[in-house]
Amino acid sequence: MPPAGRRLAAAAAAGLFGLALLTPPAAAAAPPGRPQARINEAPGASPRPGQMQQRLFDLINGDRARAGLDALTLDAELGAIALRHSEDMRDNDFVGHLSPRKGGSEERLRAAGVKALLAAENVAKGYSPDEIHRDMMNSPGHRGAILHPEATHVGIGVASKKEGDREAYFVTELFIRRIPALGPEAKTLLLLDLNGLRREAGLAALEEDAALTGMALGTALEFLKDPGLSRSGVMDGLRRRLEKTRPKIRSAAATFLAVGSLEEAVKELGPDTKRARARRVGIGIAQGTRPDLVTNAIILVLIFVE
Repeated sequence: MPPAGRRLAAAAAAGLFGLALLTPPAAAAAPPGRPQARINEAPGASPRPGQMQQRLFDLINGDRARAGLDALTLDAELGAIALRHSEDMRDNDFVGHLSPRKGGSEERLRAAGVKALLAAENVAKGYSPDEIHRDMMNSPGHRGAILHPEATHVGIGVASKKEGDREAYFVTELFIRRIPALGPEAKTLLLLDLNGLRREAGLAALEEDAALTGMALGTALEFLKDPGLSRSGVMDGLRRRLEKTRPKIRSAAATFLAVGSLEEAVKELGPDTKRARARRVGIGIAQGTRPDLVTNAIILVLIFVE
């Protein structure tokens, strides 16, 4: 528990089709390493908010490195959202996720148009960056957000005000996972991974069929283009198109996935023993968003044919 005058709160959420409550991963054991030098903890040597932001960012990535995790990217869009909440806490004298005027962290992210696969928020009040970060790392919930293995970006907002002879800082840290843009080799890599799983299961390799890929890609793009089109609706349309080609296609089966990475797609598909007799496949991969999807969501449509 932080001493009087210092306060903490943490929250997390995740979901491809909108945010839902998520329990942060179990906090890792305290990482070994030399103590880091602290800055501006002496009375009368208060850092500016910009210095606070950079120091907190460095401390976060330092602890992630010691835990064997990738460094986070400092995100200006998230930083602006975080700063507004820190100013709200300062101006209305509270430390927490739920603002009387702007709602919770999910509402603030949605209002700013940020739709992420994962989102977590730390808020705190303290008197130096090292003190605030130390208190967070001693709190399992805050530590879980800082060391979340799936987070990719962080925004840090710092607002300050005088309390007697020292400066008090209200801090908001927003952690999210942004889905990166896929490269042109995505389809090839997915097919390699799928065939690797099939080989391990003793199944014949799949060969890509250009005509089937065209149908699959058109279906994925159609889903992204029309926000009113449901997954079942777009797949019904694909099945009708497949039926029209039935003299040419035997035993076709189609799969729809909305995922955050190709690795996630391969995991969901597995060796697919239900389609053990399939020999050809069409692979449609599209990336984008719509009101019910996170930014840069990956839409995958597969058509399997014997």
